[in-house]
Amino acid sequence: MTKLYENIERGTAISLLKKINNGEIILKGEFVMVIEPFSLKDNDLIFDNKIYKFLLDNMPAKDAAKIISMITKENKRDIYKKLLELK
Repeated sequence: MTKLYENIERGTAISLLKKINNGEIILKGEFVMVIEPFSLKDNDLIFDNKIYKFLLDNMPAKDAAKIISMITKENKRDIYKKLLELK
């Protein structure tokens, strides 16, 4: 089912949009987009200070560190130290 102007482009949605806007990809006729669902790999989840402070306001630092460690797979002691700095 090859077509005359068939192209296969790979990249993130943002990078492909930039290529389209810059004229690097020219859309002719129909096109199909296949989008992979978002997935987290180990340590990809980053908590910002707002989340740390929220947890500290609602539970002891020890418990907050344990929960964050379970979610992010970061070292519990490192998280605990970071939480104590925010107090």
